[in-house]
Amino acid sequence: MSTIKIKTIPFIVAAAIITAGCASQAGYDNALPSELAVNAISGTKVLTNSAGFTVYTFDKDQANVSNCYGPCATKWPPVFANSAVSNGKFTTTQRKDGRLQLQYNQQPLYLWVGDKTPGQTSGDGVKNVWHIVSM
Repeated sequence: MSTIKIKTIPFIVAAAIITAGCASQAGYDNALPSELAVNAISGTKVLTNSAGFTVYTFDKDQANVSNCYGPCATKWPPVFANSAVSNGKFTTTQRKDGRLQLQYNQQPLYLWVGDKTPGQTSGDGVKNVWHIVSM
């Protein structure tokens, strides 16, 4: 059995406080759903899926409601969640087919078929209604 010397306890507590403070200053919740990540693209921190593909929001959606189905969802695939999420700014909404779609600030999230490699942002500004999620 290992023992921790009393001298190290203040150091461990201080490190935990500093780490928590840095995470809260990052500008987003520190517990991203496993399907998402934050990556720097062209000097801007943006929300991506776990593979590094840029994530977008759609101006025609309503809070907690996706309005992108059919041909729209073919071009703009929803970012699906493996399970329900309710973690600060990150949540899920249920689509008409019953699948869970990830959201940020109550806005459903999508990918863009025009982005062929991680880090591309070719969907930003499409028809003036699709936008990257800057963090």
